[in-house]
Amino acid sequence: MSQNNRAVGSIGLFAIDEKAHLRRFDNSGVIPDRPATPVIEFSKTGVMQGFVEGANVNPVMEMSRLILVSRAFDAVTASLKQSEASAQEAVRTLGATS
Repeated sequence: MSQNNRAVGSIGLFAIDEKAHLRRFDNSGVIPDRPATPVIEFSKTGVMQGFVEGANVNPVMEMSRLILVSRAFDAVTASLKQSEASAQEAVRTLGATS
C-alpha cells in the first residue's frame, strides 16, 4: 500500500481451499477448517487498486422478498387474532347459557 508515492504497508493475500468449511467469526469474518495458503503468483489472484467489490445480492429482489414475508406474517398474525377472538366469543356464549 502506498500513500503520497511512498510505501506505507502491504496486504497479505491468502487463498482458502474450495473444499474448506467456513465458520463465522464476529461480524463479517470467517475461519476455514483448513489452513489458508499465501498467494505467491499474482497473475490469477490479486487486489486491484481503485475497484469496488460488488454485492452478491440483488437489493430490489431482496426487498420484494422482505415485503412478501412481512405480508405473510401479518396475514398469519391477523388469522391467529381472529381465531382467538372466536374462541373467546364461544367461551362467553357457552358460559352465559349454563
